[in-house]
Amino acid sequence: MKRKEPKLKPYLDIGDVSLFQEEVVSDVAFSHLILPKNYEVIEFNGCRFIHVNFSNIATSISFYDCVFESCDFSNMIFDGGCFTRAKFSQCKLLGSRIINASIQEVTFSSCNLDYTSILESSLSHVSFTSSTMVEVRNFKLKLKDISFLACQIIRLENISTSLKEIDFSTSTLEGGTFSLSDLQGVTLNREQALNITKLFGIKITDE
Repeated sequence: MKRKEPKLKPYLDIGDVSLFQEEVVSDVAFSHLILPKNYEVIEFNGCRFIHVNFSNIATSISFYDCVFESCDFSNMIFDGGCFTRAKFSQCKLLGSRIINASIQEVTFSSCNLDYTSILESSLSHVSFTSSTMVEVRNFKLKLKDISFLACQIIRLENISTSLKEIDFSTSTLEGGTFSLSDLQGVTLNREQALNITKLFGIKITDE
């Protein structure tokens, strides 16, 4: 299903670091900035971020209709916030912790999500394309309409999260931790299915 695109005005104001002290920021473009540790902002609407470092996020922030290009979210603690109608392109989320968050109508393209933990969150209408996910941890997630295309998913730790109706067949899926109940209704290619059975100690013969 096609994701809803972020709604941005054709012309945006140019923002500087001082705007991060406002509670709500709308219709602004930010470039080559670092979110300071003493930020006050709690909501962004219709903003574009290019080469912005968000690693200092440690509280709840809501992003609506935002575009992120080559941004760095590494090691952020995103607790209780939301991304709604957002687009991530060539972004880094290394070691990030996403907790009690809402992620809806979001696309990740050519992003690095290695070592990210996504805990007790809701993801709806989210797509991942050509992205890497090494040792990502899923815990008690509510998933709806999630798609993966040409991703590298290595040693996924999936706990109490149903993967029903998710198609991994065009991606690399190696190793990981799963329960049989969470795998019900998942779509895998032949090689992936064989690898998954090995994780459960199942032996397959041609005899």
